Amino acid sequence: MRVDARIVFAGTASRFLLLMVVLISSSISMLDVALGFFTGFGNGAEFSPCMLAAGADPNASLAESLPVIVNSRCHELHPTSTIPWKGIAGTLVVLSAAAVLYWWLPSRRHRRGRMVPLAAIDSRGEFAAELAGIAREMGIDSPPRYIVDPASMAATAVVFGRLRDYTMCLHGGLLATRASDPEKFRVIIRHELAHIRNRDVDLTYGLVALWRVFVIAALAPTLGIAAWWLFKAFYIHPDDAFRNTIVAMEVRSLLYSAFLVVLVHLARADILRHRELYADLDAADASGRFLTRWPEDPPAPTWPWAAKAITSITALVRTHPTWSERRRSLADPSPLFRVGALQVFLTGAAIPHLYAVLDKVLGLKHDSLAAWPIAGMITAIVGTAIIRSVVFTEATSTPPPSGLRSGLSMGLGMITGQLMAIFTGGRWLPEAPTLLLLLIPIGAVFSGWLAQCTRLRLRTWQGGKLSLKVLPLFLIAWSLLAVMLAWWNARGLPLTETGDLLIGPQMRHVVAQTFPGSWEQHTIELALLTFVVYLKTNSGVLPMIVATVVWVYPLLLWTRPAADGTAPAIRPAILAGLIGGVAGLLGITAAMAYIHSSQPPGVPVTRAHVTIYLSWLLAATAMGTAVAAGAMGALGRRYWLVRALVAAGIAQLILLLGQFLLTSIDGCLGPLNTLKSTCHWPPSAVWPLSQELAIDSPVFLCGSAMLAVLTAMATRLFSRWQTEFDQPILWGSRAGWGLAIVACVGSLISVLTGVSGAVPDSGVDRPVVTITPRAQGTPLPGVKRAQLAAWLQTGGLHQLEILTSDVGAINQALIKAAGVGPDAEGMVALDSDVFRPLCSTIADHASEAQKFLPIPDAGLQSKWAADLEKIKKYSADCGRAFDSTKNPELFTDAIGEIVSALEDLGQMARTMTEAKHSE
Repeated sequence: MRVDARIVFAGTASRFLLLMVVLISSSISMLDVALGFFTGFGNGAEFSPCMLAAGADPNASLAESLPVIVNSRCHELHPTSTIPWKGIAGTLVVLSAAAVLYWWLPSRRHRRGRMVPLAAIDSRGEFAAELAGIAREMGIDSPPRYIVDPASMAATAVVFGRLRDYTMCLHGGLLATRASDPEKFRVIIRHELAHIRNRDVDLTYGLVALWRVFVIAALAPTLGIAAWWLFKAFYIHPDDAFRNTIVAMEVRSLLYSAFLVVLVHLARADILRHRELYADLDAADASGRFLTRWPEDPPAPTWPWAAKAITSITALVRTHPTWSERRRSLADPSPLFRVGALQVFLTGAAIPHLYAVLDKVLGLKHDSLAAWPIAGMITAIVGTAIIRSVVFTEATSTPPPSGLRSGLSMGLGMITGQLMAIFTGGRWLPEAPTLLLLLIPIGAVFSGWLAQCTRLRLRTWQGGKLSLKVLPLFLIAWSLLAVMLAWWNARGLPLTETGDLLIGPQMRHVVAQTFPGSWEQHTIELALLTFVVYLKTNSGVLPMIVATVVWVYPLLLWTRPAADGTAPAIRPAILAGLIGGVAGLLGITAAMAYIHSSQPPGVPVTRAHVTIYLSWLLAATAMGTAVAAGAMGALGRRYWLVRALVAAGIAQLILLLGQFLLTSIDGCLGPLNTLKSTCHWPPSAVWPLSQELAIDSPVFLCGSAMLAVLTAMATRLFSRWQTEFDQPILWGSRAGWGLAIVACVGSLISVLTGVSGAVPDSGVDRPVVTITPRAQGTPLPGVKRAQLAAWLQTGGLHQLEILTSDVGAINQALIKAAGVGPDAEGMVALDSDVFRPLCSTIADHASEAQKFLPIPDAGLQSKWAADLEKIKKYSADCGRAFDSTKNPELFTDAIGEIVSALEDLGQMARTMTEAKHSE
């Protein structure tokens, strides 16, 4: 059975677009560093002076430096624009140069060689007439110009040109073939015209032009700068305090550049191979009768093992498929519908790169808005490939994809890209690199849901246009991937970069401060609550809606039977959901009994007490949804992920309702009484807890789906444990629609409950969080000198100059007063209206200096603080000397002490400066 390869659009144009976006975004970041290096405004390897002044050590890990950076207030003291204007301006120049090159390349090729117009050798117009007829058959209204290369004896042709201005070069051997083998002549012409119709010429030449300019203008300078810093670190300043950090950063820069080159080349080659196969299909007619016109492949090499290795490597970088691959695709187009592991891997590898650039260009790394355009591009590529594969398998009755392999490839690609793009400070790896493995189930949830729901949609709801069938699937998959990527970059990635800093003892202390109470006996609950609070997306209503739709939509699909009267069984998922819900309710009951036994009688319920109960509610809900989803992931062979999501959704609704009922009758349960001891309705306690469970539904659903992926991967090793569950439809339309309506209403109530609790309460006083820095160890002497020099550079010296200027102003005022001459008593009169404001100014400036960054040296900071306090004290004495009872001695002593303190501070600044210059 032959299937039209264009039943769903191929998606290769989207992949071309993604490559161009990757190159443009890389150009912005690389050129910003390169232009900063060559213009002297940044060198690409320096650490922020303000961070150095705050005491951050570039040689330390990010987890050690982050608290210093957060507490430093550098963004307040030295606000700077994060937008890389130099990189953006440079990229505009790159795009302009690429446009010029795109326009010039076809002209250069046209002038190269001894090519002549077709009319010069086709005096009777036979070739022109046949070529025009073939162009009409292909639906091309504006055929290309035809030229001939009479010196080439190859029986081939090639198309080149630019937008709406194409040229086809016919080689001399092809013209000779027309007489001996007219069918071969026609198929070759049709193949080249297919490239024009499919816009292959425009896309290929545009990418080639952009790539060449990018290599010259952005990639080469980046490699040169990295090589210069490495040379400097190893040979010019091998004893530099920042040597290890510079080496780590620049080696990562080289690896990232190499990764980008490999990514672009492999992706470009894979796209071009597929475009060639599609051109072959366009060249053939419906019966594929031209498939025998392709020549045979050359004989395989003599050494089989070497031939296999060479073939595997060259196949990845080859831009044209082999002749045998072309013949196979014409006879059986299944390779064009297969979800290629390389394609998905390379697409996944581009995701962290795009996030890194969006963070630099727009500052949207941790903003959920950044996930949507990235997820849209990924869905247009990977999602289209999955939908095409499922459509083909349904049309040919072949085994459908489960989504696991493509999800594994996508996850491995994201891990590879993340290792290249992640910020590690002065280290080679992030603090918690094993957390990157979470990207594998994230990719598998996306691909598995789309593959299984597409098959379910095609089997259960017949009729209608294919595009309308898959459009809702595409949009939901896009939303699902966007929510998961937003969560990863806002929660998973920072945890990977900093380890347990964000969920460890310091953050548990912050949670304990937020919810005051006795936490000494509830350390487990405190750790659980801290972890869940961190995992929450805090991104509004949209994640709750997406988390609901991903299980309610497939449940709605199950309300219609398949064309053959059978459908995948839904009852196992319902049963698993009921079991998970009951297990979670048992957990809630056990938690209530435990909390009741641990609460002394007569002690009023505190905020911490309610929070402890909430932590156990969250744990029980997580357990119930995990049981439901894990069972479906482990036992199901097909539709395992959508069944797992349906089971988890049902379990969550049961737990939400059960929690509401149990909390409502709290006080009437005897040994299970938790929040109150009398039997009455407590809306103030019931509703907030229900809101919290509803708000956390995206975490539970996504976590359950990821668990289902892991159990499915594990049990694939033991296929005998898996059951198909397909069976004749056992429930009528009333039962099906009844369950769907109940699920929709329950989900709507859950979402509305979460929405009511997602509105921020501006009236709640929240404690100011200050993260205590980890012990970084003793910095190297060179690092300490650099920190002190940075402190002077970023404003410490300026603060000292202001105070010195204030004393100078008093001196000038004294000189001016002495010029007037002494009074009758032989004293110089000092005007209080002049000197009192001067004394007050010194005090104000000393207070401002106290607010500046502390000196990154404990001894010097102690002296700095003592001298500033001394200046403030004697500035007050200076002002009091001009009260109603004037005290000239007090004024003289105060000025003397202020000058003495400033001399001490000046000597301290000179010591720091000399230490820096002595290197």
